[in-house]
Amino acid sequence: MKKYLIAIVTISMLLTACRKENKLLEAQITIPVAMEQFQKDYPFAEKFHYSKLIPLETTEQCRIGDIQRVFSVDSSFVVWDGKKVALFDSDGSYISNVGHQGRASNEYMRISDVNVDYNTKEIYLLDNSSLKILVYGIRGDFKRRISMKNYATGFLLTHNQLWLENYALDGAGKMLLCTDINTNEIQQGYFPFLDGEKMPIRKEKSFFWGDSVALFASSYMNTIYKIAGDEITPYVKINFLDNKADESNDMTKTKFFQKIAEENYIGYVKDVYQVNSYLFFSFNRNNAGDTSSEFHVCYNMDSRDVDIYDFSLLHDSRIPVSPSSNIIGVYGDGVIFSLDISALPDFLLKKLKENTGLENLNNSSNPILILYDVD
Repeated sequence: MKKYLIAIVTISMLLTACRKENKLLEAQITIPVAMEQFQKDYPFAEKFHYSKLIPLETTEQCRIGDIQRVFSVDSSFVVWDGKKVALFDSDGSYISNVGHQGRASNEYMRISDVNVDYNTKEIYLLDNSSLKILVYGIRGDFKRRISMKNYATGFLLTHNQLWLENYALDGAGKMLLCTDINTNEIQQGYFPFLDGEKMPIRKEKSFFWGDSVALFASSYMNTIYKIAGDEITPYVKINFLDNKADESNDMTKTKFFQKIAEENYIGYVKDVYQVNSYLFFSFNRNNAGDTSSEFHVCYNMDSRDVDIYDFSLLHDSRIPVSPSSNIIGVYGDGVIFSLDISALPDFLLKKLKENTGLENLNNSSNPILILYDVD
């Protein structure tokens, strides 16, 4: 992520509402993240139990690119690659695509985000271009459309509330909006911007919607919030120690830019997942030459152990090729990684076939899902 594609946010971040004021308590948990704890070649397969490998069936109707998110619900996988959503069964066999691209009321122009309601077993596609959310059944059947008044990069539905990450800063002038799903009226707005600046479009996943918890990661405050109904409460505070952002009340736009431009500045919490007592998230560290590196954290809420690692994960020996280090979804009591085999050189593709017995794999095959139990 480029350092200057950052929204200018009030670092003191007193949460203010559109209709009422809310002052939140301190976060329940503080996680100290010190780069001295960074582990090269992190032994993920020793810490967690490798479950299985699932090749996604390749068909003419469904060619999957770089997977952004995967949801496991009702013995099916909902897979989004940033352009389309497809359904696969528990063995990876292709079922159908979800929705169609077009301009009709039940079609999307572009999918900006995807979520799944584990209770109703419904799939939600956010189409910013048309200011709507399309709702489908778990077999891809269209059910209804939810209209929106505000643009968003991410969203979350809880009961009668629609939570939106409002990058356009329209409506309430806040980054996070809680709206009534029936009237579209803004109930509450959080995180005002300095000088009313708009938020650049981001690719990071800010919301996590599990079967028992809903979370929002505020990158600019390095805080993870818990959402329930129309309430939001601080849940986890990420303490980056000497490299953290200055959170004093007199933070100005100039000071904020200076801080985030510093070499070795650490922040931008994103991609949050919680499974049982484990919390996973990612962050970035600035390097010299206007570049940044991505790191990941595994936090045990029971033991309070903090593990920090990068792309160099050590996987099960049956997986000779390392998948992406980014978790792309959860299932039951586990996490999901993806392995894109489209760019594998021939010798690695051959080794992967030998180790897995998947003789039909080739560079045109869809990605492979890799599942680990977290317990």
